Amino acid sequence: MLENSSRVRRARLVAAAVIGISAIAAVPRYGWWLLGVFAIAFVPIHSLEARMRRSPRPEYHAAFNILMTQAAIAAAAAVTGGPTSPVLALIVVPTAFAAARFRFRVTIVATVIPIVELLIVTFGLNFHKTLAHPAWLIIAIDVVIGVSAAAQALFGAEVHHRKTAILDPLTGLLNRQGLERRFEELAEQARLMNAPVSVLMCDLDHFKAINDSHGHATGDAVLRDVAYELRKQLRSFELIYRIGGEEFLVVLPGATMPSALALGDNLCEATRHCGSQGLSVTLSVGVATLRGSDVSFRHMFEAADQALYCAKRDGRDRVASAQPAPAPADGGGDEPDQPTGEPARDDLPAPATWAV
Repeated sequence: MLENSSRVRRARLVAAAVIGISAIAAVPRYGWWLLGVFAIAFVPIHSLEARMRRSPRPEYHAAFNILMTQAAIAAAAAVTGGPTSPVLALIVVPTAFAAARFRFRVTIVATVIPIVELLIVTFGLNFHKTLAHPAWLIIAIDVVIGVSAAAQALFGAEVHHRKTAILDPLTGLLNRQGLERRFEELAEQARLMNAPVSVLMCDLDHFKAINDSHGHATGDAVLRDVAYELRKQLRSFELIYRIGGEEFLVVLPGATMPSALALGDNLCEATRHCGSQGLSVTLSVGVATLRGSDVSFRHMFEAADQALYCAKRDGRDRVASAQPAPAPADGGGDEPDQPTGEPARDDLPAPATWAV
């Protein structure tokens, strides 16, 4: 949704500008109030992307703007002639953007709503006049349906391409493609809201032994089954990626360390009871959490990987954590303390001290 919004920004602004110019041109005939009607719908467009980035449900803001614009155009059509208003066909503009943003079922709703509004401002206001002059209404409905169908076809093609590009074909989970970009968006949201983000690095224990003893076909089946069990433990906005052979990365927006640790325990338990191919499979998990402007993909990835190493070292089938300690108040250049018993990590950022 957020990536799509940045791509359609120029088209959205061009459409708003063209409709605004048309409204200004119509002022001598219909009055200045027409500009006010369009302003109610189009002024919020300029803050749309900022609101979407700050919200955990950006699709709600996009849908609200589309519905507001459709309603404003229908109102303008009602007071500029109803069945014979030249404004009727303009309702296709927000409807087309709905088809370019949302999947098929939402597009159907976003197409039916303006058609109902068109029928209300024509037949509902002047039934006999609409029967006598149906051309504007018929053209508007035809354009709404035709443009929505075309935009949805293009959107569907893009979704299919993105699926093949970002989904792991074996497990159906997200792959590394686009991971860092998505994390940058979550980091920006965390900065704006001073919210936490947690990551869980997960690795199947002794997976190489499964491949060596039972074959790669059995190993692939185990990966599919475990991936399915892991995904069932997550909520819709929580992301899970397959980042290596038997490695998974879970990203939890808004999750504190205690809740991330609790989820890690759930993931271990789900794997333990999976029973894929009649084999005993366990999972080790490393957890890292940061908040607000401290959220950083590289920082957290390295910390979670280090915590995973500790979980493996301490016996596997368990959860370990890495939590950054507050930076020194004087901002001095002291070297960060290294976790007890762990080798030095020269690439860890200097301002933080890691406690595992």
